[in-house]
Amino acid sequence: MASSSSSVVVVDDDQVVNKYDVFISFRGVDTRDSFTSHVYSALCRKKVETYIDYKLERGHEISPALLRAIEDSKLSLVIFSQNYASSSWCLDELVHILKCKHRNGQLVVPVFHGIDPSHVRKQKGSYEVAFAQLQQRFHIDKVKEWRDALESAANLSGWDSLNTRPESKLVEAIVEDIINKLNSVYVSSSSSDDDSKGLVGISKRYEQVMSLLTIESYDIRVVGIWGIGGIGKTTLASVIFTRLISQFEGGCFLPNVREEAQKHGLNHLRTKLLSTLLEEETSSASNMVAGSTFARSRLRRKKVLIVLDDVNDSEQLELLVGDHDNWFGLGSRIIVTTRDIQVLRKGANEVYEVKELDFDEALQLFQLNAFKNSSPPSTDYIELSERVVDYTKGVPLALKVLGSYLHSRSKKEWESALNKLKKMPNMKIHSVLRISYDGLDEKEKDIFLDIVCFFKGEDRSLVENILDGCDLFADIGITDLINKSLITIIENRVWMHDLLQEMGWEIVRQESKDLGKRSRLWIADDVCRVLKTNTGTATIEGIFLDMSKMRDVDLNPEVFVNMYNLRLLKIYNSNNLIKGCKLHFTRGLQCLPDALRYLHWYGYPLKSLPSNFNPENLVVLEMPHSQIEQLWSENQYLDKLRTIDLSNSENLTQFPDLSQAPHLESMNLGGHRNLLQVPSYLEYFDKLTVLNLSGNSNLKNLKAIPQRIQYLDLEGTGIEELPSSIGSLDKLFSLILRNCKGLKKLSSSMHKLKSLDHLNLYGCSSLDNFPDLPMEIRYLNLSGTAIEQVPSQIEGLSNLQILDLGNCRRLKTAPKRIMPLTQACYEDYKPDIEMVSFMNCLNLDENARDNLMEYAQLRVWRMATAAASLRPTPGDEDEQSQLFVCCPGNKIPSWFNYQSEGSSITIKLPSQWFRTNFLGFTLCVVVAFNNYKDYSSLDFQTQSEFTTSSGESYKFDTKLIGWVGNEGWDSFTVVRLVDADHLFLWYDHSFNLNVLKGDERENWCSNLRNATEVSFEFNPVDLFSDPVESCYVKKCGVCLIYAQDQDSTIVMDEDVGKLTVGESSKSKRPRQAYEPTGTSIFSDNGDDEEEGEPQPKRN
Repeated sequence: MASSSSSVVVVDDDQVVNKYDVFISFRGVDTRDSFTSHVYSALCRKKVETYIDYKLERGHEISPALLRAIEDSKLSLVIFSQNYASSSWCLDELVHILKCKHRNGQLVVPVFHGIDPSHVRKQKGSYEVAFAQLQQRFHIDKVKEWRDALESAANLSGWDSLNTRPESKLVEAIVEDIINKLNSVYVSSSSSDDDSKGLVGISKRYEQVMSLLTIESYDIRVVGIWGIGGIGKTTLASVIFTRLISQFEGGCFLPNVREEAQKHGLNHLRTKLLSTLLEEETSSASNMVAGSTFARSRLRRKKVLIVLDDVNDSEQLELLVGDHDNWFGLGSRIIVTTRDIQVLRKGANEVYEVKELDFDEALQLFQLNAFKNSSPPSTDYIELSERVVDYTKGVPLALKVLGSYLHSRSKKEWESALNKLKKMPNMKIHSVLRISYDGLDEKEKDIFLDIVCFFKGEDRSLVENILDGCDLFADIGITDLINKSLITIIENRVWMHDLLQEMGWEIVRQESKDLGKRSRLWIADDVCRVLKTNTGTATIEGIFLDMSKMRDVDLNPEVFVNMYNLRLLKIYNSNNLIKGCKLHFTRGLQCLPDALRYLHWYGYPLKSLPSNFNPENLVVLEMPHSQIEQLWSENQYLDKLRTIDLSNSENLTQFPDLSQAPHLESMNLGGHRNLLQVPSYLEYFDKLTVLNLSGNSNLKNLKAIPQRIQYLDLEGTGIEELPSSIGSLDKLFSLILRNCKGLKKLSSSMHKLKSLDHLNLYGCSSLDNFPDLPMEIRYLNLSGTAIEQVPSQIEGLSNLQILDLGNCRRLKTAPKRIMPLTQACYEDYKPDIEMVSFMNCLNLDENARDNLMEYAQLRVWRMATAAASLRPTPGDEDEQSQLFVCCPGNKIPSWFNYQSEGSSITIKLPSQWFRTNFLGFTLCVVVAFNNYKDYSSLDFQTQSEFTTSSGESYKFDTKLIGWVGNEGWDSFTVVRLVDADHLFLWYDHSFNLNVLKGDERENWCSNLRNATEVSFEFNPVDLFSDPVESCYVKKCGVCLIYAQDQDSTIVMDEDVGKLTVGESSKSKRPRQAYEPTGTSIFSDNGDDEEEGEPQPKRN
C-alpha cells in the first residue's frame, strides 16, 4: 500500500490515512507487476499522491483502512482485467467507490485492460465464469449489487487498451487525463478548502501569481515572490508547487536557501537540486556539476518546476538556476521567494509582492488559530480578536502565532497579553522579522533604526538629507531597505509595517537596561529620566522628545556634556494648543554637541545658542516659536546646512548671517516683525527653492530673490509692488501674496513665469487690476481683491482649474467662457477638481449669473464625457473628479429637470435609466445663511439611496466640497460673513456609476440597474463633518446626463452663449465647436417615452 508519491509505504490497518489524489483498484494477479505498476510509477513521477494496496488479499472483507482510503481520495482509477470479477475483494472495492461517487461526487475513471468493455458491462466471457462461481458462495442480493456496480462502472467514460497502443502511450494518456480532472477539482474547491486549512486568502494570491507564470507558454520563466518576513511567501510558493507539479516532468522545492547555504554551502544546494530533478543519487548529480555533458543534455529536455525559498543573495540565484534558458527544458518555471527584491533584478521575468491580509481575512485566520474552527465564545472575544488583528496589521505569521498562543485562555489572560504586546513584541514573531535586519551592513542598520525611532512618516528627501549629513549614504541605504521589504515609500514619505517598527524598538531596548546607554531615546518618560538625572552618555545618538507628554522641568546646564555623539535632537510639541517650551534652563545651557546634524527645538527658551557650539555639521536647524534674539555673534561655516526654520521667533532682532550656507535649500523666516530687508547675498543662493517671509509686515520691498526659487510666500508682508525682475524666476511654481494690503500692482513681467502654477492674491484689498498671467497657471485666488470685472484674459487660461473670486464685492460681471472649450480634453484629461467660486460677490448682475450657469452646464458635460471615456489606471483609483461652481443666487437652473424645496429630493427613475450612455448625476443646492461666519470649511454630506421595485435599497455617502475656510491650508475661499442665499453646483465623479472599478463596479451596476427610485439628501457640515447650524439647504436639484449619438456636436453659440446640440456639418461649422468621440446632453426626462415625464416627489 503506497501513500507516497515517490515510494511505497506500508501502514497498519488502524493507522490514520492521509487524503489522496488517486486510489487504484486492480486485480493483483493480472496487473500488479505490469500495467498497474507502470501507471502508479507515472503518477508518482507527476507528484500525484496515489494510494495502492500492494498487500495480498486476506479473507473476503475489506479492511476499514482501505475503505477510508477510498473515501479520502479525490479520484478512483479502476483497472478492469480478465480476472477482476473473480475477486470479491475487488468487487466490494468497486461498490464502495461508486457509493463515494454518488454521495461525494468522487471522480471514477475505468480502464479496460485486455478485456472488452461489453464483457464487463454484461458480465460475459471470463466475468460470466467468475459470477457462476460467486453465485454459489454469496447471497443473491450481494451478487446483484456487484452486477449493478460493474454495469454502472462500464458505462462511464474510460480507456480501452485495445484502442490505444502501445501501452506506454496508454499510460501517458491515462495520467494526463487524471491530472486534468484533478486540476478541475482543485480549482473548484480550492478557496473553501484553503480557508479551512488555514490558508486564508491564498486563492486570490495564487491566481495573481498564476497570471504571471503563464503556464501555457513555452518559454522559461522566473517569477519572484517578494515581501516582508512572515507575510506568507513560502506558504504561497508551496501551494503553487503542490498544485502545479503534476503538469511538469520533474520538480524540486528547495526550502530555506539562505539558511542552508550558510550551513552547507551553495555547492551542496546545487547538488541537491540537480539530483532531485534528474531523480538520481547525489553522487551522479555531483558529476554533472563537474561537467557531465550527457546529464546537462538530459536536463535541457526536461520541463521542470523549481521553487527556491528564502533567497537572500543574487549569487545563490546565479549558481542554482543562473543560465536557466540553457539549463532547463522549454516550459520550465522557476519561483523564487525573497525579502530582497534586488536579488530578482537581473534574473526574474516578473515579481509579485505579497501584501498583508485585509481585515476580514486577518480576522478569519486569527480565529481559526485562536478558536480552532469554532466561533468566539462571546462578543468580548470578538472585540479582543479585532484588537489583535489591528496590532498584527495583516501579517499571517503574527496572526497564527498569537492565535495559537491565546487559544483556550481566559479573557483576562487575553487582555494581559495585549497589554504586554504594547511593551514588548512576541519573540517568535520578532526572531522571524529580525532575519532581515541581521542581513544589513552597519550603516544600513543605523538608517533602519533611525527611521524606526524617529523618521517613520517623514518626507524621504528630508530623511535622506539628514542621514547623508550623518555619513550614512542614505540614498543607496534607503533603496536597499526598500528592496529588502523593511520600509516602503508612499507619496514620498517613509513608512514601515508596525511589526517591523516594534522589532526595531526591541533591538534598541536590548542594547542596555540603562537608558543612558542606549543609542536612541524616543519615549518621553525615558528621555525625561535621562535628562533630569543627567545620565546621558556618548552612546546616545538620537533624542526625540514630545513635550505634550511631560511636565515642565528645569535642567542642568551640563545636560548634554556627555552626549558628544548626539546626531539627532528634536524637542517638539504634538499638541498645537500648547505653546512654549517645557524644558527650562534657569542657569543657562553650557553646550550642545558639535556632532548635531538635526536640531529641531520648538520654543527654544534661550536668547541664543551656546557660544561654544559649532554648527558646521548641521543639516537641518528648526527653532520655530523660539526666544532667540540672535543665533550666533560671528560668522559660521555652514556648508552642510540645507534647511533653516526660525518662524514666529518674534524676538529675532536681525536676519541671521547665513552667508556661509551656500547649499541652503529651504528658509522659513515667517512671523518676524523686525525684519526690514533681505540680505543681498540671498540672490546668489542657487540651491534655495523655498523661501517663506510671511508675516514680516515691515518688509516693504524684495530686491534679492534667488533665481531658482520655486515656492515664495510673502503673505502679510508690507510689499507694495513686485520687482520687475520677478519675471526671470523661471522655476517659480507657487507665489503667495495673501493679505498684502498695500499691494497695488503686480509686475508686468508676470506672464514670463512659465512654471507658475499657483497664485494666491486673497485679501489684497488695494489690488484692482493685474497684468497678463502665464498660460500654465492652474490655481488663481482673487478673493477679496478690489477688481470690478474679471479680465478677459481669464478666458485664455487653458489649464485653470480653480478660480476663486469670493468676497469681491465690487465685482459686477463675469465672462461668458471662463475656460476655453476647444481644448482637447480626452487625451489630456486627468481626474481632478475644477472649481469656480463667486462667493459673496453680491453685485454680480443677472447676465453674469446666467453666464456662470451656462459655463457650469458645459463644464459638467466636458468632465462627464471625458471621465466616462477613461478607466482607472493603477495608482489613480482613489482620485476623484469634481466640478464645483458657487455664486449668489436662489434659483436652481432650469436645465435641472428634477427640483424640490428643502434639503432632500426623491425622483422616479425612467425604465432602463442605467444604460451604457449614462454619464452620471449633476447636483445643485440653494443655501440660506443666517449670520454665517466662515471659521472653517463648509462641505455637504450627501447621501444617495437607490430603491428597487422589490423594495431593496442601496445607500451611498459622499462629501461634496463647498469651500475651504479660514483654517484651511491655503484658504481659497475665505469669507468672514455670508449674508445672502448662494447656489452650489457639482458634478461628482463618484456619482458616475459607469466608471466604478473592479468588484465594486460590478456589484453596484448589477444592483442599481434595477432601481426605480433614487433620493438625495444634502446636509451642510464643517471640516470635521459636524453639522453647521447657521445655514441650511432651501432647494435642491438633480439632473441625469446621457451621451447622444456619435455624430452630434456640442456647440457654444458665440452670440447668445446657449448650449445647443446639432449634427456635424462639413460645409458649415461654428467658430467655436467641440467634437469629442462621443457627445452628451443633459436629459430633460430620462429619454424614456414609455414612462412619460417623471415628476419629483416633494419632501
